[in-house]
Amino acid sequence: MPHACLYLLFLFCFYLSPQLSAQEYNRSSISLNIDNDGLFGRDYGYTHGLIVKANSRADKSIGTYMPAPVQLIASWLLLNVDSQKGWGASLGQKIWTPRDITELDEQQDDRPYAGLLFVKTRLFEYSPLLSNKYSLTLGVVGPKALAENSQAAVHRVIGSEEPLGWQQQLDNQFVFSFTYERQVVLWRNNLSQNRQYDLSIAGHANLGNFQNEVAISTTIRWGAQLEQSFASTSLTQGDFVDESVFATSRQSYFTYLAIEGRYRHDDITIEGARPRHAYEVNTQHWQSSLALGLVYYHQSWGASLTFIASTPDYKEDIKNYNATAAFKVFYRI
Repeated sequence: MPHACLYLLFLFCFYLSPQLSAQEYNRSSISLNIDNDGLFGRDYGYTHGLIVKANSRADKSIGTYMPAPVQLIASWLLLNVDSQKGWGASLGQKIWTPRDITELDEQQDDRPYAGLLFVKTRLFEYSPLLSNKYSLTLGVVGPKALAENSQAAVHRVIGSEEPLGWQQQLDNQFVFSFTYERQVVLWRNNLSQNRQYDLSIAGHANLGNFQNEVAISTTIRWGAQLEQSFASTSLTQGDFVDESVFATSRQSYFTYLAIEGRYRHDDITIEGARPRHAYEVNTQHWQSSLALGLVYYHQSWGASLTFIASTPDYKEDIKNYNATAAFKVFYRI
């Protein structure tokens, strides 16, 4: 799986064109995203995510920066002829743990240990008022996801508690998920010459065997040149800020507040097969999340910091919410 993603990343770099006019700004990007709940006290639920992502430049033509397989898929979609279009690929790992990682034995009303190692490919189009994003995720949960090794290594480095219950983690299982997301601006107004605020609404659907769900969200932003950074926020774990849509924007900043409600039919990280277990836990179908974030970027690099609170994702959870912080830094090529 890692080799497949590296191939995609090299293919992505091969298709980057260095030819730009003196007046035009259009950059590809490479980013590193870290999600972690350590800022809020302890590992619990979705506890860690590490994702490396590469994004192409943008163009109105699907043939400019896209390799042949991506062009073929794009040709099947009803893309707007006037929208900016691009693609990207990412390699990542996500980790979920129960409430107390120092417990060797399984505890009642607690979720299992789970790790996901994945590769994700994306195709997107955006304009100042509308965006459509399509993605395919392939990966594996279970020991092959290497989550036990990753968490143990990090905890040794930082001197944190040793996770003891990984022998109870999910069995190895192939994971796939197709996601479609659409976001629309409801209104955008100027506060001053360089300041704006806007309100948007978004919806997405996941179909596969990972986390089947439908969701709707709304986001309010305040900052500069917001029309150039529209559709850059979401409530997707590991991708709360999507820098791919900054390709033609030289510099900006904004803060945002987003809220999402969703119906999740199933969740493999909760109900996936385990070699042995004493207690059943079940996916909480109705969920919601709230995110508060800050984004800044200029022509060479950018960064974002987001704080996220979510309602429980399984019915037996004794906590009222879970909290995560996400930090992303990206370099623009």
